[in-house]
Amino acid sequence: MQYDVFLSYASQERPLVDRLAAYLEYYNITVFVAHRDIPSDVAWANGIAEAVRNSRMVLALYSDSFNSAPWLDRELSWAQSSAIPIMTVCLTSAPYSENKIDYLQGTLCVDAVGDEENRFPAIYEEVCNMLAMPIEQALPVAEVLPQISSEPQEVEESVQKEINPVKEKKEVAAPSHHLLRAAVIGVLLMLIALSLLEDLLK
Repeated sequence: MQYDVFLSYASQERPLVDRLAAYLEYYNITVFVAHRDIPSDVAWANGIAEAVRNSRMVLALYSDSFNSAPWLDRELSWAQSSAIPIMTVCLTSAPYSENKIDYLQGTLCVDAVGDEENRFPAIYEEVCNMLAMPIEQALPVAEVLPQISSEPQEVEESVQKEINPVKEKKEVAAPSHHLLRAAVIGVLLMLIALSLLEDLLK
């Protein structure tokens, strides 16, 4: 098997998927994430089908978007037909749709409604149990993953906006500075010339 875990998710959950994958990978669990791991020269459906069949388990991030996405039925179907176990992380309390119920009903479910990242340690432990892997101490997310925030980018952008006008002012001011220096040098040369001329006339 190439992967320990195949993450099945709706595209709206990408930020959460990236962090959950990073958390599991911290514990040396190999994770397949479609938007990250399908090579550019491989057809999307083919890449996903191959990855599902080459994974030890499927971890479905069940959300409202997941529930209404028909293409995710194919991922679950491929897992079921290949006898690959499915574990569900519930991000919503909404009941399974008719299409999803056949695949998800009866699967192990970790309740993460409104508390996604705080449930990462529990998800990790259940993944290890399903894969019969030794469980290390499950650390809080803050100790494993860097905090992601949009604030540094906003600060950086505001700083950049402040820097750019300063650069522009310097560029505008630079020619005036050179002209002033040239004028001073010209005056000094004129004074020297006048002084020499005065000495010659004496």
